[in-house]
Amino acid sequence: YKGSVWGEKYVKVINMSKIVLNLFLNDYDQVKSGVNLRMVEIPACKAFQLSQHIPGIEKFLEIDKEIVTFKDNKELVEKIDYFLIHDLERKNFSENAYKKIKNLTFSNQVSVILKNI
Repeated sequence: YKGSVWGEKYVKVINMSKIVLNLFLNDYDQVKSGVNLRMVEIPACKAFQLSQHIPGIEKFLEIDKEIVTFKDNKELVEKIDYFLIHDLERKNFSENAYKKIKNLTFSNQVSVILKNI
């Protein structure tokens, strides 16, 4: 899929995709820490995520268990080719990531913040 989508259509596009690419802006490596919302939205839809590697991404999802990352275009193509034909592995990654993020609700996160204030 190419283009912008929002709301329910966004969820449908993610759900119908075998691989969802999570790409960051070219200067994202200048950010000290943090990720985009897709890092959580994709596993919330129980979809497989192939993400551009950024520093600190492992603080959010475990690489090669909950998320697959790539560092250059060659590695991206290799991993797309591999995971397009390995359905069970894609499913395992998706399930692991979903288990990790399923309790990341706003109320849970507010509770964590309030405990740390």
